[in-house]
Amino acid sequence: MENLNINCEDFEKKCVKFIDDYVKRNKVKCMVLGVSGGIDSAVCAYLLAKVNIGKIFVIMPMNGITPPEDIKDAKEISKILNVETTDIEINHMVEKFKEILNFDDEEDKKTIGNLTARVRMCLLYAIANKNNGIVCGTGDKSEILIGYFTKYGDGGCDIMPIADLYKTQVKILAKHLGISEKIIAKKSSPRLWKNQKASDEIGMDYEEIDKILVLMEKGMDKDKISEETGILTKKVEKIYQMNKISQHKRNLPAGFKFF
Repeated sequence: MENLNINCEDFEKKCVKFIDDYVKRNKVKCMVLGVSGGIDSAVCAYLLAKVNIGKIFVIMPMNGITPPEDIKDAKEISKILNVETTDIEINHMVEKFKEILNFDDEEDKKTIGNLTARVRMCLLYAIANKNNGIVCGTGDKSEILIGYFTKYGDGGCDIMPIADLYKTQVKILAKHLGISEKIIAKKSSPRLWKNQKASDEIGMDYEEIDKILVLMEKGMDKDKISEETGILTKKVEKIYQMNKISQHKRNLPAGFKFF
């Protein structure tokens, strides 16, 4: 079975240099990051804190959906790292869209969830625009490969520090960076509707998902992955299908070639 351990010191050093080189090369004045209280944004926050550039952390809760402990953890991260924070409660924005588009909370739950992610993206880019900055994305390799993100929502960003780390590796790195165990232990969730959990939607946790993905990336067939990992074939098939149908999310928009 493939080992998902990483050299955290080496990753930290090279990733911080990657960010630093990018902002210098592109003459970036400010980095804007949405901080949710979850592990991915926490790891990105800690990495950005090591780069000598202006930073703005943005907390964008949905009242009734975002757990109070997430807001508390997001504020605690900002305090520990001594970074300017902007708090924007977004319920009224999402509600206005729902009113205009005549959306139903139950029938259009996923559509409203994706809309919520896109409202957050718009706010991050507006703040970045005003401050001559760019938006830092928080997606990890596991989410990217299975398409577990909103196109032009949380997938909308300029730089992605942890895009090459599986979720399992993000947790390992989080421990190395000294991030609170309560954040590391949280069940993964985009918080787009009440009580949403990634494991419930996908039907398995990231420990299983990552075991499948790392072998899928190496070109191993489904039956062999199931045999190698002990994970049910139907679960392996689901991850393959999620990867296949989400390919458009990882591609640039298709452009017609005339010349």
